[in-house]
Amino acid sequence: VRDLGVRNRIDLGEIQTQLACLIRPEDMRPFAAPWWTGKEAYLMAVDFDGNFILRHSGGRVLYCDRTTKEVTEIAGSVAEFIAYLDWA
Repeated sequence: VRDLGVRNRIDLGEIQTQLACLIRPEDMRPFAAPWWTGKEAYLMAVDFDGNFILRHSGGRVLYCDRTTKEVTEIAGSVAEFIAYLDWA
């Protein structure tokens, strides 16, 4: 979280985005949206396009496109996700 100003770009091949905010683990709350039908997940980050990065209750990290509602697994764990953050 402290380094978000300089480490905020994610390049996962088909998904390339820049984070607008990253939520500290102690501040994460369950994700709730009328269209969300998946298991419990926690809002972890938001990109500049308004898309969500969620931590699934099973530990995986998901990218949720706000317009299409398409959910893509982008990392197997939070540590793996953090390793994907690139210097912008």
